[in-house]
Amino acid sequence: MNRFRFLFSLCLMLLGCTSVPGENSPPYTLENNVLKVNLTGYKESCTEPVISVRQDDGSWQTTDNALLLPDMGMLYLNGEYNGYIACDHVVCNPLDEPYRIPLEEYRLVGERAALDEADRLVPVYETAVLTGTLKVELEFFTDETCQEPQLYTTIIDNP
Repeated sequence: MNRFRFLFSLCLMLLGCTSVPGENSPPYTLENNVLKVNLTGYKESCTEPVISVRQDDGSWQTTDNALLLPDMGMLYLNGEYNGYIACDHVVCNPLDEPYRIPLEEYRLVGERAALDEADRLVPVYETAVLTGTLKVELEFFTDETCQEPQLYTTIIDNP
């Protein structure tokens, strides 16, 4: 049994989560590098879908698409200074309909002095559109307390 099927089976046994691949996927549209998925459910705040890009050798490379960038705190994003980015309060919220997933990642391009602390260097990120064959995985929940997980998975081509 390959690794994915083993992990999927383990997920089913332990968490009761399911995957929704291919033909069984809820309808979606792809517009201006945003995947819009018609899902009914809930999502925990401070979490983002996992987006992977298919490599030439067939493997998948996970992207850095988290809204809360790896260096949470002070940073520049697309030339704009963000004094502090953090997420310290997780809540269970209804999914927007349709649920919008930007097909982009954040790329670290350097460092720059913080506006409020000139002697401190902070990371500088730029948003980049993801193209090619993408695998999108979104954990969502069927209940309003976010205790019954589901896994939405789809593979798309974003030219």
